Amino acid sequence: MIIIGCSNSSDIENGDMSLHDSSNTSYGATADVKCNPGYIASVDIVTCTINETWSNASCSAVGMYSKWYMVFSTF
Repeated sequence: MIIIGCSNSSDIENGDMSLHDSSNTSYGATADVKCNPGYIASVDIVTCTINETWSNASCSAVGMYSKWYMVFSTF
């Protein structure tokens, strides 16, 4: 039996992740995404995929979202 698992570290720039079960990084494991102050997460939860990587998440500066909203809400 082959066990598929992800690392227990995060590659989220300007943020981190917190495992729901600290001893489980196998396929299907989940973790909360936490961003540094001034940043907002693209998703709240990531999942360990069959490719042994965490699903995509990013932390973007709050100001970037505000500018995007102002530009596109004026159309």
